[in-house]
Amino acid sequence: MESRDMPPRNASSRVSSRAVVRLVIAAIMLALLVLYARRVDWGAIADRTADASVTLLVLSALGNVPLIWLKAHRLRLLIGSRIEAPRLMTFFVASYAADNLVMSQAGLGVRVAMMRKDGVPLASAVTSQAVEKVLEGVALAMLAVPVLATLQLGPELESSLRWFAIGGGIVVALALAAAIIWRRKLRVVQRLADVLAMLRDPVLAAKLVALSLAAWVAEVVIVLCALSALHVQVPEVVGPMLVLLAVNLAALVPGLPANVGPFEAACSRSAPSASTPTARSGSRSSTTRSIRFRSHSSGCRYSTARPAPLYNGGVRWRRLALVFLVAGCDQILGVNDITLGDGGTQPGGDGGGGGSACIKGAGPSDSLIQPCFATLPTGDITLSSAINTDSDARCSMQHQAMSGPDVCVISAATITVNGTVRATGLHPLVIAATQAITVNGTLDVRGLTGQGAPAGADQSPCLPTGDGIYNTTNPGGGGGAGFGGAGAQGGGGNLGGNGGPKDAQPVYVRGGCSGGTGASQTQPPTGVAGQGGGGVYLIADVSIEVSTGAVIEASGGGGGGSVYGGGGGASGGMIGIDSPCVEVDGDVIANGGGGGAGGSNGVVGNPGSTGTLTTAAGGSGNGIAGDGGAGGIGATGPMAGTQIMNCQVAPCGSGGGGGGVGVVWMNYIGALVTGNVVPDSIP
Repeated sequence: MESRDMPPRNASSRVSSRAVVRLVIAAIMLALLVLYARRVDWGAIADRTADASVTLLVLSALGNVPLIWLKAHRLRLLIGSRIEAPRLMTFFVASYAADNLVMSQAGLGVRVAMMRKDGVPLASAVTSQAVEKVLEGVALAMLAVPVLATLQLGPELESSLRWFAIGGGIVVALALAAAIIWRRKLRVVQRLADVLAMLRDPVLAAKLVALSLAAWVAEVVIVLCALSALHVQVPEVVGPMLVLLAVNLAALVPGLPANVGPFEAACSRSAPSASTPTARSGSRSSTTRSIRFRSHSSGCRYSTARPAPLYNGGVRWRRLALVFLVAGCDQILGVNDITLGDGGTQPGGDGGGGGSACIKGAGPSDSLIQPCFATLPTGDITLSSAINTDSDARCSMQHQAMSGPDVCVISAATITVNGTVRATGLHPLVIAATQAITVNGTLDVRGLTGQGAPAGADQSPCLPTGDGIYNTTNPGGGGGAGFGGAGAQGGGGNLGGNGGPKDAQPVYVRGGCSGGTGASQTQPPTGVAGQGGGGVYLIADVSIEVSTGAVIEASGGGGGGSVYGGGGGASGGMIGIDSPCVEVDGDVIANGGGGGAGGSNGVVGNPGSTGTLTTAAGGSGNGIAGDGGAGGIGATGPMAGTQIMNCQVAPCGSGGGGGGVGVVWMNYIGALVTGNVVPDSIP
């Protein structure tokens, strides 16, 4: 006969089974955390945080004290003042530890257990946590909705927020329906209905909402202090609020300790809208620091050194872990397959190199070209002298998709640009690296008179730009060329050439376009058109850095002066920067060129200027003929050429129109921009 003091065998078996399950779960989670820790580049993290503000980090940590105090007083109201607030504060400390050391949302169970131990009925404890979540959701919505209404969110983040809102609404609706239908059958539901009935008291409801709002404000301050400590500039309210919204929605899904994975995905999804946008002062970018992210875990270390990946070997293993523990979470958050530094496996554009080993940059969706080879290039190259894309021995000619022009591809594992490197020739230039590209000098594909046609400029499919028309009084100026922006009309009224239209968003690497020629009494016209900026595309599988003082230039050339109509300014060309990690501390410029001036009585008007960072002046007609129009600079469009109204000695030529801006194409996962990018990058 069994002793009465001995527990039943089935109870002992249940205890043993539970212990085994707990051990297995703990072992799996520990193994995943070890894998995560082994993949993290702790040295890169140390470098990134080396210049962090210790004071702000301490303030961020201390901000949890008032936060916990507010939450403790709210919980005390919900459970009927059964437990004093200081005691409840310890509950929250313990629950935070559980979330970070066991698994996310484990803290809910810890708080329920601790309240139960202190005499709160189980139904009341469970109900208080459910109502807390509702109150937090309502308060967060009250703060976040006005903020979201002022932002243009990225599509993945917008989709994630929409689905979370729909799911949250369904859960709340089901909870209310359960409270109505099963109020008398289930104690927890009955208690929930009773608590909701308590909220009819306006004073109590106001206190609970005020405490919830104050708690979120405290969290906004905590996030702002943390971001500021790490020198991540965001708008003081909008940035932390958006990050806070995203990470709290992600935290609703249980997962690894500290919610590793979904938390990071939510942070990086919210960052594009939270980061400081490029500001403009006139036509010049005046950004001091802009950090941008487009996808989960950019892995970019931003410092004066070359960016390096945080996660060695990519992040694909983490996706497998998240699928195992948090089924479907990556799809809810919109996290796509991303690889850092290993070229990836997704299909890209036509590299045309006759091989299957391709350099993929930041990913196929926004890469204009992904050069392919029989085997991936190796070794290091330093570019420090002129390049002719038609004949340089280092060029590998490759085709482009969509009938784009063939390109000259110079490739290696790492490529450094030092000194001044001017690229000329009929073919656009592609610089491709399996690891990193660093520009320390000047990479020049500007439209410069007498220095050879810049790489890939003035080739099909340039849209038509009008030439000036001659008459004996005011010969017309040539129109400015269009590409990334429309060109301007040539001077002379109906005699001036039409400006070239803005082209569609590019689908391959190409250069800019030349302007229209000025009218002349003789053939060919003597108001020479400005020469379009060239095309250069940098693509690397790990990082691209444009160092402080370095320049990549593809501005259009100025139109020529004439004794008749001045030549139209050229459009800027194309600059492509395509890599998971991009850092621009120097200048990236693709502005338009100024129109040339007309002339009179044998006096030749002055030519327009090739675009620079801040100017693209039109040529002067010296007061006796029309002036050329200024070229496009950043967001400022080009100006039309002018004609002289009081012509003294006919004919008095009119000035050419200014050329439109080119295109700066930046495809990245994470980017730090402290320099100037003009015009603003697309896509």
